[in-house]
Amino acid sequence: MATVDNPKVWGSRDPELPLPTDDELEEIRETIASSSGGNFLVAKEKAEFASGSLLVDPQSATIALVKDLPNNITGMYDETLKMVQEDTEHLPFVKQLLQLAAFQKELVKQEELYTAIPIGMVRDRVSGGLLSKEGAGESQEIDWKYKILSRETGS
Repeated sequence: MATVDNPKVWGSRDPELPLPTDDELEEIRETIASSSGGNFLVAKEKAEFASGSLLVDPQSATIALVKDLPNNITGMYDETLKMVQEDTEHLPFVKQLLQLAAFQKELVKQEELYTAIPIGMVRDRVSGGLLSKEGAGESQEIDWKYKILSRETGS
């Protein structure tokens, strides 16, 4: 089953997997539509889970995954948060993002977000005003991620 700890999920499709047939894709679409209760957000969340699963799992596993997913938005968000908690590599980034979302007083611009998250991640690693040995190496990784995000937005 596709999980965020599976590095293939974050990359490209596994070349060893056969491409889904039109019938399999139609079954996935029908399962998503029929199990979403007419709720667009539930359907969108299920479609995102399915697209991630199709990168690393055979179509039969993706169809089973979609059928097993909750049929309401609360359940879908619970599944999403479970995946986020299991993804320890990206958890510091997600923590900062959720903190900004929870405590913002006004709309945060994209550029402000891309500046605040790396600063917050480094700040979380600071102990007594000095970076720990672990945090020092990770700050370079944060800088790299920030540069990638900045290129994507043209900032």
